[in-house]
Amino acid sequence: MEHIKTILKNGIRNINLVAPDVRCSARVKERILGCGFRGLTLEEGREWKNDSLWCNMVCYSSKDEELITSHLLLMKIIGPLCLDGRCARDFYSELRSGAVFNISTKSFMRKFHLSSFYKARSIIESFASSGLFIPVCGEKGRICLIPYYYEGDDARVLAIRHLLSLGYEVSFSTSLIKARLGSSLLAVAQDIDPLNTIQEKAAKILVSPQSPVINFSGIRSYTLESFLSCTAFS
Repeated sequence: MEHIKTILKNGIRNINLVAPDVRCSARVKERILGCGFRGLTLEEGREWKNDSLWCNMVCYSSKDEELITSHLLLMKIIGPLCLDGRCARDFYSELRSGAVFNISTKSFMRKFHLSSFYKARSIIESFASSGLFIPVCGEKGRICLIPYYYEGDDARVLAIRHLLSLGYEVSFSTSLIKARLGSSLLAVAQDIDPLNTIQEKAAKILVSPQSPVINFSGIRSYTLESFLSCTAFS
């Protein structure tokens, strides 16, 4: 498990396994414990730990998707907000399809004919903490929602999800993804120009839709497929 070794090399000894349900993270936990890493603390849950001594590793799994989704919609959305079940499903589908992009509360209101701005905001915030989405910092500090269950092919979504599964803290803009793990910083882009603007000491990664380009200026090149299969970038 190269990504666990990378976490340990960066001085982090506490890993929070994040998933909507412990059934989703159970296999990952079992594999980590079976490798015999010393001095490692593992916890599981839906909650994100905002603590520099911990890293949050998202454990993606398709196991019991329909059951877990239905349970969380009922417990976190339908019950607390007193919503109709069909409406909750429609809200979920809309937010899931709009992943990564900034969520406009006003557009959400208009689409679903909601009369209250605060009601719409409350629905979005409830989804953000439901376990069905991973909140990620986008442009101008706005929180965007990455879906836990995802079958799309958006390269940016796939790259962010992969980095989250390796324990990185991620933020992004239209053209650049930044990922931090302890003192290690990655800058990931699909074009060279954004990488040339990076001032921090970071590993610069170009994810090209074609064959890897010749390595220059310290930039490492991957195809999307090879990037998604790589578990250590240090």
